[in-house]
Amino acid sequence: MRISLDLVQFPAVLQQVAAWTDTPMGHERIVNAGYLSEAALRQRHDALQEVMRLVRDAETLEISLKGAIPLKDLVRRAQKGGMLNPEELLGIGVTLKVAEAVSTWTNDQDMPLLAQRIARLPSLGYVAQAIFRILDEHGQVKDHASPVLQKIRREIRQSEAEIDRLLDGIIHSGHWAEFLQDPVVTLRFGRRVVPVKAMFRNQVPGIVHDRSSSGQTVFVEPMPVVQKQNQLTELRNQEDEEIRHLLAELSRTVGSVADDCVVTEQTLAWLDELLGIVRYGQHTGAVLPIIGGEDLQIIEGRHPLIEDPVPLDLSLAKSRHILIITGPNTGGKTVALRTTGLIVSLALAGMMVPCRAGTTIPLFDRIWVDIGDEQSIEQNLSTFSSHMARLIPMMEFADDKTLCLIDELGAGTDPDEGSALAEAMIHRLRAHHVYAVVTTHYSRLKLLGFRLPDVENAQVAFNRETLTPTYHLIMGQPGSSHALYIAQRLGMPAEVIDQARALMDEEGTTLADVIEEANHLQMELRAAKQQVREQADALAAQTLALEQERRKWLDTREKEMRRIRDQWRHELDQLHDQMTEAILEVRHQQGPDQARAVEALRDTWRRRGILPQELETTKARPEGHWQAGDYVHVRDFEGLGQVLEVNGKVALVEVGALRVKVPVGDLEAAKAPQPGRTRKPPGRHQGLSSAKAQNLHMECDVRGMTVDEMVDVVDKYLDDAVLAGAFQVRIIHGKGTGVLRKAVGQLLKADPRVSTYRLGERGEGGDGVTVATLGDRE
Repeated sequence: MRISLDLVQFPAVLQQVAAWTDTPMGHERIVNAGYLSEAALRQRHDALQEVMRLVRDAETLEISLKGAIPLKDLVRRAQKGGMLNPEELLGIGVTLKVAEAVSTWTNDQDMPLLAQRIARLPSLGYVAQAIFRILDEHGQVKDHASPVLQKIRREIRQSEAEIDRLLDGIIHSGHWAEFLQDPVVTLRFGRRVVPVKAMFRNQVPGIVHDRSSSGQTVFVEPMPVVQKQNQLTELRNQEDEEIRHLLAELSRTVGSVADDCVVTEQTLAWLDELLGIVRYGQHTGAVLPIIGGEDLQIIEGRHPLIEDPVPLDLSLAKSRHILIITGPNTGGKTVALRTTGLIVSLALAGMMVPCRAGTTIPLFDRIWVDIGDEQSIEQNLSTFSSHMARLIPMMEFADDKTLCLIDELGAGTDPDEGSALAEAMIHRLRAHHVYAVVTTHYSRLKLLGFRLPDVENAQVAFNRETLTPTYHLIMGQPGSSHALYIAQRLGMPAEVIDQARALMDEEGTTLADVIEEANHLQMELRAAKQQVREQADALAAQTLALEQERRKWLDTREKEMRRIRDQWRHELDQLHDQMTEAILEVRHQQGPDQARAVEALRDTWRRRGILPQELETTKARPEGHWQAGDYVHVRDFEGLGQVLEVNGKVALVEVGALRVKVPVGDLEAAKAPQPGRTRKPPGRHQGLSSAKAQNLHMECDVRGMTVDEMVDVVDKYLDDAVLAGAFQVRIIHGKGTGVLRKAVGQLLKADPRVSTYRLGERGEGGDGVTVATLGDRE
């Protein structure tokens, strides 16, 4: 299996994928990837889908795990009492900080699988805080890591300043000038020294720490600073001791959460592996294949290690599970095998594949590959033996869960024996239902695609004009090696070509001619089918365009008619309100005769308020389709109505306070009234729109209102009742203190729209209700 994966360059492509990870752990997981079980593949695909959404939708988040390092070895060492150095502790702190940021990436609704895995990350933020409280971003121990360290370093700075002051006085002193090689201070073995000319060594009191290579200079620590530097050395030792104490304490803290750190590393490695796969997939245009089923379908497959590859389309079905590819040398047969093996291996390892969407990969248990460059192998026995070493295990163990890729089956030996052996091996693969892709030059094998139902032919295309392969795989057609044709075009003498044709046995010549003719006819058939498909597609597109244009015209016409109808009804409502106000004015000021005259005028107006015939809807509902509860417009009636019942071709409709029987043909569908629509402010003489009149209730509840509020509400209610043609109404004011009851009575007594009024009887609400009869007072 390992050799087969090497032959299709699977490990090399995994290295390319791993280059897109952020951490050493993710990189290692990808380069060591192998085939997954079906359940693991399903889970991997679900997780990759979520990561693709995460990467695509993350606008403000920085989706990165950079800085995280492997923790297992470090924390186990700390767990056993080992002390970690600042660099190691800094790496742990950064890793825990990265893990803390990861917890903000997902939520249960959008990415449940990622969220569930990330939610299992241990909460180790306090460990990271402890580390960064001691170390800065460069791994240096901070001055304020502890009060002791802060005091020591303050004393160190003071001591260094004092030493620098003394040395500065020495090198700029006139007394020392003639003794010094240069007026500078340098370091030797951690001690500050000055360069003294060797001839004046005895004139300069101090300790010699070093000598120049020429011997002309000695580096002397002047005696005035020796004691100061001894004190500085002691302070440095105290500093180191305190730092070791702090690092040991941090190491113990890390060791106490070693198991949680290992879980954190594993989760980050898993997430980084997914991120690397998705990033590589986006960079190369790769997709998630469909996993499972019985058909192998590669759509526009590309080998990532080939520059500008020609896309490969290849298919194997359970009913035709062996594919024989033929064609000239260097025509792309071996590339087709490698590409197929690589794509299958990537898919079964849970990776994205460099193909187009729709690529389908069965759940193979393994692939076996026999690909070799015959030009780099010793000929005859060694070539044949190398092939047999790979083919024999295939013949023995391959089954219907195996994909076999065989380059030049039967090559490396006598052509007659080789072709017979190759055919026998294909029959063996057929008997065990093995999926196989085989390349060959043998004409004998080409015939199998015509004779056997489970064998398919394919050829790599060849351009006869340029004598170059096109690398396109054409399914369903056997190909030719084109040896004689290529030799002739390259200048081989005609008599040699003719003699070669004569030497070819009659069966071989006839077979080649038959294959060529079959391929030609098949190409013509495909071209004809393609032309028919294109014409059908063009016709379908034209039909769709015409239908869309027709629907667009109908929609535009209907919208315009609806607009005109709405405008007509709006103007009619305005006229209705104006006439209603006129009726009320007449009733108040001129008596019943004039009111009856205006009512007659109103009836005339109603007859005129009929929707013009040219504006009638073209989408009236068919007879028999109306039902109780439908909202309608009724011919010869203004306003909104509601169907109460339907009997055959006659419907009982409630329009305002009226109930009328009308033919169903006089009904037009209407929208239900919207609750809570804004009403005009109440006014004594203000008219009502027809839509408001339809919704009249036969009682008005004013309980809990003030007298002023009640006056406005009841006045408006009486307007609505008059317009709706109501005979009698009830005003509910409650018993209470009697203030509202008295005010209601006074209001009704003075209102000319009310003929009589009384308190409710025993079944009507008693003293809590006033019943008013509407009409002209005699």
